[in-house]
Amino acid sequence: DAAGSPGTARITIARPSLSCTSHQSASCSENYAIPPNLSGQTLSKSPLGSPAKLRVDQKADKGNKIGRVKSVMGRRDIVLGKETASALAHWLAAAPDSLFVFPNEDGNIWGYSNFWNRFWLPLMNAAGLVTGEPASATVREWSEAQAGFRQPRFTPHDLRHVYASLQIEQGVQPKRLQALMGHSTLKLTMDLYGHLWPDQAADQLAANVENVLRGSASV
Repeated sequence: DAAGSPGTARITIARPSLSCTSHQSASCSENYAIPPNLSGQTLSKSPLGSPAKLRVDQKADKGNKIGRVKSVMGRRDIVLGKETASALAHWLAAAPDSLFVFPNEDGNIWGYSNFWNRFWLPLMNAAGLVTGEPASATVREWSEAQAGFRQPRFTPHDLRHVYASLQIEQGVQPKRLQALMGHSTLKLTMDLYGHLWPDQAADQLAANVENVLRGSASV
């Protein structure tokens, strides 16, 4: 989703340029085990120490039509950790030939219902992250192994909220989170996540009131 409103669009990301981050290797191909046929085409070098980044510059709508992201802020670079960059490099080496990072087996865009039924629902069931409600009959009748599948407890979009809350926990400020999430306005970011930022002044006031009530406030 390009701007944080559920059910409107999904980001489809062009294959990224990954940068070396290891100070022990002068070669991206050594650092991320990138095969020669990908190096210099879909994955590119940048100076050692520079973070790996993934660029978001387009989206797929509900009909799987590629188009622009919903706002200027939706077009952005996302910094990747070393392990994530390495995992992506290995995945791209084995993935179907495609313009997209996570294509279907034919190299095209995942339809959302297809993604949900064939990937997300089995993943959530394997992880035990499910509700007591049975999955759709269509899914349960695909195979014996899926006969007992239940509905996932979380949706793919929930991963965005987890990411945002973890960023806040690590001290990221509102304006930076707006950029990371691709929100069109800071107001949208604050409406969604403002309650997660600690209000130290309010916490201190509450502590003072508690001290007063206990008769131990300092003068």
